[in-house]
Amino acid sequence: MPLFLMCALDFVTKGKLKKLRQDGKASRTEELLMMQMLANSFLVLWNDIVLGTILAICQLFFGFNVVYLWFIVNQFNQFLLFDLVASLISAIFLRKRQD
Repeated sequence: MPLFLMCALDFVTKGKLKKLRQDGKASRTEELLMMQMLANSFLVLWNDIVLGTILAICQLFFGFNVVYLWFIVNQFNQFLLFDLVASLISAIFLRKRQD
């Protein structure tokens, strides 16, 4: 539940930042940080909703071995998404600007 609250707050903040951007008061750093927050929120929603739905379908229609395999693949997916991809997003969006 706290993860969904975090995602909701990210989308509300995006709306407020969009207003600031239209007024010309938002800096580039704030825009990039907002994109990073939205990307992380997307990863959380993907992991909880999409992968949870696939797991429920696997449990209904397939045996224990498929569910066990799903847990292994899902664990690899979490490491990949939340460690590698989130780090890459941070590195891309928060790098020093070339002037």
